[in-house]
Amino acid sequence: MAEKIDIISNQKGASIIAVIAIMLILAVMGAALVSLVTTGSDISINQLQSEQAFNIAEGGIEKALTEFVKNNTPCASLVYTNSLGAGSFTTAPTLHTMNVLLDANITAADTVIPVNSTAGYASHGRIRIENEDINYAATSTTCAPFASPACFTGAQRGVAGSTAVLHNAGAGVNTAQEECLVRSTGTVTNSSAQRIVEKGIQMPGAMMVYAKANIDGNVYYRRWDGTNWGPERNATAVPSTIRYLVLKFSRTRNEAILGTLSSTGAINVQVWNGNTQTWGAPLLLFTVGGGDSLYRGFDIEYETTSDRAIVVYNDGDGNPSYRIWNGTPPWSAAADIPIAGARPIWIELAPNPQNDEIAMITLKNNTDVYARYWTGAAWNDMGAPGAWDTTTAVNDTNVPNMNDFPKIIDVAYEQTSGRAMFIWGDDDRGGGNQRLPYRIWDSATVTLDPVRTDLVIGTMADVANWIRLVPNPTPGSNQLMVGVQDNGRDLNTRLWNGIAWDTVAQHPEHDGTTEDTDSRNFDIVFETHPANAGKAWLVWGNAANVSRKQWDSATNSWGAPTTVGDDTALVQLLALPQSRTVLTAVYEDSAAGSDDIREMHLTGGSAAWSTLSSPSTTPSDPVWAGPTVPDPVLERVFIASERYVPIINWREIYP
Repeated sequence: MAEKIDIISNQKGASIIAVIAIMLILAVMGAALVSLVTTGSDISINQLQSEQAFNIAEGGIEKALTEFVKNNTPCASLVYTNSLGAGSFTTAPTLHTMNVLLDANITAADTVIPVNSTAGYASHGRIRIENEDINYAATSTTCAPFASPACFTGAQRGVAGSTAVLHNAGAGVNTAQEECLVRSTGTVTNSSAQRIVEKGIQMPGAMMVYAKANIDGNVYYRRWDGTNWGPERNATAVPSTIRYLVLKFSRTRNEAILGTLSSTGAINVQVWNGNTQTWGAPLLLFTVGGGDSLYRGFDIEYETTSDRAIVVYNDGDGNPSYRIWNGTPPWSAAADIPIAGARPIWIELAPNPQNDEIAMITLKNNTDVYARYWTGAAWNDMGAPGAWDTTTAVNDTNVPNMNDFPKIIDVAYEQTSGRAMFIWGDDDRGGGNQRLPYRIWDSATVTLDPVRTDLVIGTMADVANWIRLVPNPTPGSNQLMVGVQDNGRDLNTRLWNGIAWDTVAQHPEHDGTTEDTDSRNFDIVFETHPANAGKAWLVWGNAANVSRKQWDSATNSWGAPTTVGDDTALVQLLALPQSRTVLTAVYEDSAAGSDDIREMHLTGGSAAWSTLSSPSTTPSDPVWAGPTVPDPVLERVFIASERYVPIINWREIYP
């Protein structure tokens, strides 16, 4: 019995030991579990914070893109430090515009691009060699199989619709359209979480379209890459001799619409696909009579917000037609804009910078002026459906049968107020002075000037032949500059400050002997560079040369003229919104000393223009080395700014 009791006592002791062991095991397991949970929680928190930092960095990129695209903020100014969510981002941009030489021959299949140097190029981006665009992943000094001091590696050949081809040593290697590389660092507050991303943004350039000699229906074009005009290419050919060209670019799609009017009277439009760099087949809108082909009876504009393109054109009766393009074929069916009376031989459109409104002014073949505006859904007559003028300048006896092809109408919007000004030429020979009547439409208050007001320019020798009205894009400005070339070959300007016009005291006559009365021998553009806010350029041609001078709003005066080159019949100007470059094309008729299409440009916000291009072996120098057409030149050159911003590449940077 005693032995049994001892056994039971021993078993009780063993049970206690077992319980203690189990408790220890459970404690260890519990501690391990707590550790695992804590570690897992820390990992989850770290992962969450890392993802937050990544999203914050992406937010910085989007901030830079928004400012770049919508507000035309230059690359160098895309510097931001902002709070976002659980942290903040900091952006740092770099603009890359370089030009080096190919160091060896390459085939269409080579993925290493040997060059003499990669200094100044982005670490990854896009280059252009002749007609080919190439994306590259990195730069290097290890360039096998080439014995080259530098190279681009990981090359993706023939991008952006171009074709991969062989290139010979010595070919130019350019940054394609300039590249703005934006780096964004995202950081989570009170943590070590940080992520860095980069995006390469292709700077929008410009395109110049032009026609050469008569009986040539080819449309030629070149693209501006930030430094030079690229090689000559062809759009889709249209019938016979081209007399007028209009080119407009989409903001949200990589596309453009080109309109042409031929000597046959054919009005065509064709779409450029910037992703493939190809042109679609022309769409024939209408064929006007041969006489109407002397006037630009069509125009094209994109809506500012919805970004649909609208073309309005003369369809042979009193009601101009319009069609809409939304980026996807087909165009909308033709519809009429009810305007009774004669045919609209001149049509001018202007987009409201704040919404989808588009203003239109037309000149009928009986010299009547009418105006309408597009609300974004329909055309509205602003409560003034009848003719605004029936005694326009083309009624003048010095212009028999309208043989001087005058464009005596224009319309433009004040950039801050969003009001539209319609202006035209009028025949007022009795008083010896020439009038430019105008009316202002304000869609915000739904008001139109009840009657016209006349701008009188006493130094005009005759009635208006060609009118240009251009807005100042400087933020906060409502300035408009009007230029008028009259039937006596005088050239005058006036500045509208949003309330009133200035006078001859600020605008003495620029020239009394412009090239001719058959073509628009001048153009005006306001600068877009912040250093030159409020400054504008006037460029014009006469029987001896082409001249330019600068307007300064700070001093309310024009500078002294600079004279270069040969006699010039047509001038086209453009100021690029992002790069701030001012581009100029001049068309010399066949009677000029050298019948060429030339160019000159102004970069960097300076006043130092490039030399006017002249014949040489450089592809863009000049744009075209003749022959050209005799008078009238009409409008055979057009320059437009590319507006879509392609993203070249994206990369995360690991510090």
